[in-house]
Amino acid sequence: MRRATLFVLTVVASFVPCASALADGYRPESPLEQDFLEQFDYAETAVLTTVFRGPGGVDYSTTSRQRIVDYLNAQSLTKARATDVEPRLETPVRQPQFKLFMDSLGKIGKQVAATDIGADYAMVLEVVFPPVMGDRIAVFGIHVFILTPDGENAFSFLLNSHHASFRSAGLSSSDTSLQGRKELVLKSTTVALKVLEEQVSRARECVPRPGIAFATTGGIGTIADFESELPVSTDGDGVEIGFSTFNGSESRAWMSITDDHPARPFEQPDNHVLQIDVDVNSWAGILHRFEGEAQDEWVAYDLRGARELSFWLYGNDSGTSLAFDVLDNRRGCSISDDAERYRYQFVDDFSGWKLISIPFEVMSRADVGNDAPSDGFGLASVNGWGLGILKTFGSKTYYIDDVQVRYAPILETTPAGELRDQYVWCPINELPMFGGFNKTAWQLEADEKFIQMAVSGFDGDRVAAAEKFAQMGWNFYQRDDNSKAIKRFNQAWLLDARNQHALWGFAVISVERGKIDDAVRFYEMAMAIRPGPEKLVEEYEELRRLLP
Repeated sequence: MRRATLFVLTVVASFVPCASALADGYRPESPLEQDFLEQFDYAETAVLTTVFRGPGGVDYSTTSRQRIVDYLNAQSLTKARATDVEPRLETPVRQPQFKLFMDSLGKIGKQVAATDIGADYAMVLEVVFPPVMGDRIAVFGIHVFILTPDGENAFSFLLNSHHASFRSAGLSSSDTSLQGRKELVLKSTTVALKVLEEQVSRARECVPRPGIAFATTGGIGTIADFESELPVSTDGDGVEIGFSTFNGSESRAWMSITDDHPARPFEQPDNHVLQIDVDVNSWAGILHRFEGEAQDEWVAYDLRGARELSFWLYGNDSGTSLAFDVLDNRRGCSISDDAERYRYQFVDDFSGWKLISIPFEVMSRADVGNDAPSDGFGLASVNGWGLGILKTFGSKTYYIDDVQVRYAPILETTPAGELRDQYVWCPINELPMFGGFNKTAWQLEADEKFIQMAVSGFDGDRVAAAEKFAQMGWNFYQRDDNSKAIKRFNQAWLLDARNQHALWGFAVISVERGKIDDAVRFYEMAMAIRPGPEKLVEEYEELRRLLP
C-alpha cells in the first residue's frame, strides 16, 4: 500500500542558513524521503488551498492552488488534483525562520492527520509576509514541507534570499495592497515549483550508491594487513581518505608501519603491523576511510552478511577506554565526512596481544556531530573504520594488525586450543545467552567466580540472586544503556535459566537490534515460564502483528 503524504510549500520571512550545496534550498533530513522519491511520480496528489499570511492576518489563494495542479500534471511530476482543504494557521509572530518552518510543519501535520485527503500525497503552498518596509512589500523566503497522512515530514525544504532562484525572482512589489500580495504569492508559487522539481531530481541522483563487492577467502575478508605503505590522500572534495589521525585538546596521535614490534602470536615472518603512539588528555585516534584504487575517491564496501569485525591489538593493561568505530552509509553526493559511526567501547585491561572480535550487533550508533544520516546499520555501504583512545595519563604505544571482517562468528570457526583459549577476546556477554557459544576454560572459570560472588548475599539462593540481577538489567535498560543491561540479563540467566525477566530482557533488546526472529523466540520462552504479566503478552502480540 502506498503511503499518502501531504506536501506543503511555505514562503516565510526570516533567515535560516543554507545547508545544501547540491540544490537550491535547505531540506532537513527525513527518514521517509526515499519512499517519497520512489512514489511521487506515479502517486495521486491532492493540492490544498494556498495560504498566505502576514501581520495583517491570514488569506488564501485558489488561483495559486490551480497553478500548482497544472504545473505538476504538465511536468508529469505526479497526478495532481485540487482539494478545498484550507490550512489553519495564525498570524505569524517574529521568530527565526526555521522555528516558523517547524511550527507550520507541526500544525499542518496535525490537521492532515485529522483529515481524509483521499490521495497518495497532498500539497499546499504557504506564503508568509513580513511587515511592510517603507512603501514596498517583499517575500523573504520559501519553504517546502512534505508530510505523511499522520503528519510526519517526508520531503521538506525552504528557500530564502541566500538562494539564487529566490533572489533572481524579484519577490517584492510597490503594491502593498491585498492584490499586490496575491501577485507575489503567484510568483512565489512559480519559484517553489521549479525548485521542487530540481530538489526531487537532485535527491534521486544522490541516492547513496551500494558498496562495492568485498573479496573474502574462507568467510574472512581482510581490510588492512599493513604489509604495504599506508595510503594517505584526499578525494576531489578535499576530504581525507586512506589513513589519518584525529585528536582533541592537548592530545596527540602518531601512526606508522613497523616490523619492529612485540612478537605477535601466529604471525608470519617479517610481519608488519600498525604502530599507534598516543599521549591523550581528552581523545585521539586513527581513521581508515576506504580509498579507491587510484587513491582519489572515498569508496564503500558491501559487507552485508558479515557477522563480526576482528583485529589483533597489543594492550598495555592501562585501564584506558578504547572505542572501535565502523563508518557506515555516507549520504549520496556528500562532500564531507557525514558517515554514521557505529561504536563498541571496551577497556585496555590486558597485556600483550589479543585477537579482538566484535559482533556487529553489539555496536551502537554514536553521534559525533557530523550531520550523519540515521537509518540503521545496514552494512551495504561501509565507508571505513577507526580506533578512538581516551585519556592515557601519559604516552602509550598500541599495535594493531590484520583488520578483518568475518562472515561466521570467530567462536564457531576457531577450535578450542591455544589461539581460542588464550588469545581470542569476544564480548559474548553482550549477546543474549552469551550467543550460545561454547565458552573457553577461562570464561567458564569466570562464570563460577561470578556465581559464588552473586549468591553470597542471598544465602546461596540462585533464584533470588537472578531476580536481583534481572532488575538491575531493567534499570540500565530504562537509562538507555543496553550494553550494561544485556550483561545483567545474561548474569541473571546464568544464575537461573528460567528467570522470566532475563528472557524478557533478551526479547526487548533483540527487537531494538532488529533481531525479530530471536525476539519472538525469547518472548515465547519468557511466557512459557508462567502466565503473564499482561505487558509481556501485549508486547509479544504486537510484535507478531508486525510480522509477515
